[in-house]
Amino acid sequence: MATCKATTVSGAACRANARGATGWCRWHDPDPAVRVEHRAQSRAGGIAKAAAVVTETAAPLATDPAVRALDLATAHGVRGVLAAMLRALTTLSVDVRLANALGNLATAQRGTIEQADIIARLDALEAAERQRTPRFPLSRAR
Repeated sequence: MATCKATTVSGAACRANARGATGWCRWHDPDPAVRVEHRAQSRAGGIAKAAAVVTETAAPLATDPAVRALDLATAHGVRGVLAAMLRALTTLSVDVRLANALGNLATAQRGTIEQADIIARLDALEAAERQRTPRFPLSRAR
């Protein structure tokens, strides 16, 4: 099979196979239709590859009964998911990009939980203060 007639940026001959009678490879073909087709194929390949990686690496965590039982509305549950993710990362059974995304989501969730806990504690303190009778009257009748 013939090789592409283009030269690379460094000046060397392109070693990719030429497509058809044009003498150009898919990367160097000047035809706009071929370029559009090449970009679409590259995009589809990248999307398929990324989806496959996420599907393959998320499966162990998604199917783990211990992880599925965790309540992500509590700090304890978020901590459990992060611990499971760290265990999976140490064995490299999870893609680093997926772990990074889950870590960022868990950090945001933790902040929301902490804020909700603080608001609940403040509400309880304010309710207790309203119920409390003053120990020392502010004014005394003489």
